[in-house]
Amino acid sequence: MPLVHRVRESLLPSLSLRRPVTVVMVFIALLTVGYIAYSRISLALLPGGLERRWLGVYVPYTGSSGLEVEQLIARPVERVLRTMGGIEHVYTSSSHRGCWASLSFRQDVDMSEAYNQLRDR
Repeated sequence: MPLVHRVRESLLPSLSLRRPVTVVMVFIALLTVGYIAYSRISLALLPGGLERRWLGVYVPYTGSSGLEVEQLIARPVERVLRTMGGIEHVYTSSSHRGCWASLSFRQDVDMSEAYNQLRDR
């Protein structure tokens, strides 16, 4: 009986060594089927809670220093964005090219409504 058990344990490695092309083709076929299934699954069938809970805004402002961008762009933008409801955290980053503002939202916030509020502001 131990001999049969040993043969079963070494079946996959021995198959991989004897027929590497077959194993690679099976692996590629599984990846292809997985990709097709993932890309064609309807959004209604995905579980809830997979939405990103953040939005970002980039304001380009070239030709000035990071300090000027922070004072002229980032602070006013941050003040306006903080008036939105459901925000957990506002993070701004300024450089000589412009300002990036990132907003993270609570779990109970409707992200499409948050996007519309952000676009309006």
